[in-house]
Amino acid sequence: LEDIGKVADRIVGKYFPAQEKSEEGDDKDDDNKKAQTLEKQTFAVEYEHRASKSFDRLDVINAFAKKIKQPPYAVSLKQPDQTILVQMIKSQCFVSVVRDYQKFQKFNLQRVASND
Repeated sequence: LEDIGKVADRIVGKYFPAQEKSEEGDDKDDDNKKAQTLEKQTFAVEYEHRASKSFDRLDVINAFAKKIKQPPYAVSLKQPDQTILVQMIKSQCFVSVVRDYQKFQKFNLQRVASND
C-alpha cells in the first residue's frame, strides 16, 4: 500500500494540480480563470482487481482520493470530469486518468453504439 501511495502522489501532482496564487499583478486574471476551471473539476476513483485480493478496495481508493485537494476538486461518482482507474492484476498495479469515463459507458463500445 506504501508503493500505491507513492504512485498516487505522482498521479495527483500531474493531473490534479493544487491552486497556486501568484504574487504578480498581471497573472492574477489568468489565476482567476484557472481557479474557476479548477472549481468546476470533479473526479472519481474506480478500483478493480483480478487474481489479487491482497488490498482492501477502500484503502486503495482512499490512497488516491485523500491526496487530491478538496476544494477546488470535488468527488462526483455519477458524472466525474476525470476518473482515476486503478486495476490490480496479481501483484501489479495499473493506473490511468481518463476524461468522460461515465459519459462513454466506461469505454464499452457496444453500449456507446446502442445509445446513439
